[in-house]
Amino acid sequence: MNPPTSSTIVARVNGEPIYETDLGSDVNGETRQDKLKKAIQYQLIIQEAKRRGLERTPEVQSELNK
Repeated sequence: MNPPTSSTIVARVNGEPIYETDLGSDVNGETRQDKLKKAIQYQLIIQEAKRRGLERTPEVQSELNK
Protein backbone atom coordinates (compact mmCIF):
# COMPACT_ATOMS: atom_id res chain seq x y z
CA MET A 1 0.00 0.00 0.00
CA ASN A 2 1.38 3.42 -0.97
CA PRO A 3 1.71 6.12 1.69
CA PRO A 4 -0.90 8.88 1.42
CA THR A 5 0.03 12.03 -0.45
CA SER A 6 -1.27 15.54 0.16
CA SER A 7 -3.86 15.09 -2.60
CA THR A 8 -5.04 11.71 -1.31
CA ILE A 9 -8.75 11.66 -0.51
CA VAL A 10 -9.14 10.01 2.88
CA ALA A 11 -12.93 10.36 3.24
CA ARG A 12 -16.01 11.82 1.58
CA VAL A 13 -18.86 13.59 3.33
CA ASN A 14 -21.98 13.76 1.16
CA GLY A 15 -19.70 13.66 -1.88
CA GLU A 16 -17.29 16.36 -0.62
CA PRO A 17 -13.72 15.08 -0.31
CA ILE A 18 -11.53 15.35 2.76
CA TYR A 19 -7.88 15.32 1.78
CA GLU A 20 -4.87 14.10 3.72
CA THR A 21 -3.71 17.72 4.03
CA ASP A 22 -7.01 18.64 5.73
CA LEU A 23 -5.99 16.50 8.68
CA GLY A 24 -3.04 18.73 9.53
CA SER A 25 0.16 17.80 11.27
CA ASP A 26 0.67 15.67 14.36
CA VAL A 27 0.06 17.94 17.33
CA ASN A 28 -1.23 17.41 20.85
CA GLY A 29 -0.94 13.66 20.49
CA GLU A 30 -4.10 13.42 18.37
CA THR A 31 -4.37 10.23 16.41
CA ARG A 32 -5.08 10.25 12.71
CA GLN A 33 -8.51 8.78 13.51
CA ASP A 34 -9.27 11.68 15.90
CA LYS A 35 -8.25 14.23 13.29
CA LEU A 36 -10.35 12.50 10.65
CA LYS A 37 -13.36 12.47 12.96
CA LYS A 38 -12.96 16.23 13.57
CA ALA A 39 -12.61 16.92 9.84
CA ILE A 40 -15.81 14.97 9.12
CA GLN A 41 -17.70 16.81 11.86
CA TYR A 42 -16.43 20.15 10.56
CA GLN A 43 -17.52 19.29 7.01
CA LEU A 44 -20.99 18.30 8.24
CA ILE A 45 -21.35 21.61 10.10
CA ILE A 46 -20.27 23.60 7.04
CA GLN A 47 -22.69 21.70 4.81
CA GLU A 48 -25.56 22.30 7.23
CA ALA A 49 -24.72 26.00 7.47
CA LYS A 50 -24.79 26.25 3.68
CA ARG A 51 -28.08 24.34 3.54
CA ARG A 52 -29.60 26.86 5.93
CA GLY A 53 -28.18 29.81 4.00
CA LEU A 54 -25.90 30.78 6.86
CA GLU A 55 -22.78 30.97 4.67
CA ARG A 56 -23.67 34.61 4.06
CA THR A 57 -23.31 35.59 7.72
CA PRO A 58 -20.02 37.20 8.80
CA GLU A 59 -19.36 34.53 11.41
CA VAL A 60 -19.60 31.66 8.94
CA GLN A 61 -17.72 33.62 6.25
CA SER A 62 -14.77 34.12 8.59
CA GLU A 63 -14.77 30.42 9.43
CA LEU A 64 -14.90 29.43 5.75
CA ASN A 65 -11.96 31.70 4.95
CA LYS A 66 -9.62 30.06 7.49
